[in-house]
Amino acid sequence: MALLATLGSSPVATIAAIAVWGVALGAALTMLQAASARAAGSAMEIAQSLLVTMLNAGMAAGPLLGGALYATQGAGPLPWTSLGLFAAVLALAALTGRTAFPATTGDDASASSTTPQDQQADPLVSTSRTTG
Repeated sequence: MALLATLGSSPVATIAAIAVWGVALGAALTMLQAASARAAGSAMEIAQSLLVTMLNAGMAAGPLLGGALYATQGAGPLPWTSLGLFAAVLALAALTGRTAFPATTGDDASASSTTPQDQQADPLVSTSRTTG
């Protein structure tokens, strides 16, 4: 939306904004799902269900807020409101990034466990690598 606000309403700007949004969303959701599952440990199923619930709530709240804003003030403030919300999310991520998804220890950053038996039970750990 911010890209559209700065570049205007040309078809090229629209296509560029959609492409950037699609790539960013696809990458972010995959990383968020893996990080939340890794951080949750044995409560992975609960973490994944909460993640899906929050994503769906966000997908419902976005159009609700956008529709209310459009109905009361028109399309003008939509890109700037979206940019403001994005900035707030970036600030929240910067403040909570290290505590929301704690870093793992050891040589293999993707491994959340240290024994081969634990690694076989952990679907997020590659079985081709071992920790030493």
